[in-house]
Amino acid sequence: MRLRTLVLFCAFPVVAAIHISSPATIAPVVNVDGTRFTLDERPAFLLFVSYFDAMRRGDAAPDGLDADFAFFRGKVDGVRVFANWLAYGCPPKPATDTLFDLSGVDERRWPSLLRVLDKASEYGLLVDVTFDRDSVHRAGGMSRAAYVRALADVTRRLTGRYPNVYFDLQNEWDNRGAHAMTDAELREAAAAVHRDDPHRLITASGAFVKDAGLDFAAVHDPRDAHWFEEAHYRDALVAGVATLFQEPKSFSAFCPGQDKDDMPGHHATAAVNARRAGAAGWTFHTRTAFRMDNAYKGGASRYVDLASAAEKAELARLRR
Repeated sequence: MRLRTLVLFCAFPVVAAIHISSPATIAPVVNVDGTRFTLDERPAFLLFVSYFDAMRRGDAAPDGLDADFAFFRGKVDGVRVFANWLAYGCPPKPATDTLFDLSGVDERRWPSLLRVLDKASEYGLLVDVTFDRDSVHRAGGMSRAAYVRALADVTRRLTGRYPNVYFDLQNEWDNRGAHAMTDAELREAAAAVHRDDPHRLITASGAFVKDAGLDFAAVHDPRDAHWFEEAHYRDALVAGVATLFQEPKSFSAFCPGQDKDDMPGHHATAAVNARRAGAAGWTFHTRTAFRMDNAYKGGASRYVDLASAAEKAELARLRR
């Protein structure tokens, strides 16, 4: 794994009307060095939180992201967002307002992604931008070729900007029931991104494919009864590769019957044990941010509105 060097990006000036907190002025720089992440060139064990519906939350109001990002800052290093996210409900459905349409980037949705990246940069947060072909709901579905072209287009538009951003090229790429890509398609997508921006960190969540051009592994580990124990993470670690545990058991459920673990201390313990096992990073996975559009809950759909007191307390334990 070669060390990538990224250029600092200065975020847009802070608007004076925002009084929630004072955002940072320079985006952090995420990188990979061997089996570890680095943050501003220093080795770091990175913590993320699932914030999947970020683009719709940002659409809700000019300051739609501020309260959440102010809350996250200091508790985690970054957020995981989906550029193409489901219209989440019970059951969830593919959406018509994703970043991608059948032919490529939907220009109407491009400002929404930039809004998330700019605001995260202001607050000093990293962004895991996860792409998903399945969530693009158009007649006939999005072809592999169009999907790869769209990934390359996004890459070109962001080249030289946002050193706090990496790409997950396809959520659970090897899930044959839903998100299936072949090894060859994954390699093609990785090559297309690095052809346009050799410095952008990339992964593909699921089984790690060696020599595919991926910079680190993004593991979705089994959600069994031992999910928070050190041995669980040690067994799931990808040897010799920086490993991010990107989607462990969720703290919360959105629909009846979904698996969750809201036992106080389990997630904080899991983060500690992942680090002890040699992981490069870990995500506080929650379904609380699966729907945050302005029509949900009468507009009271920020993470800070939706999360329970117990969930907020668990998130705050991660740094202790």
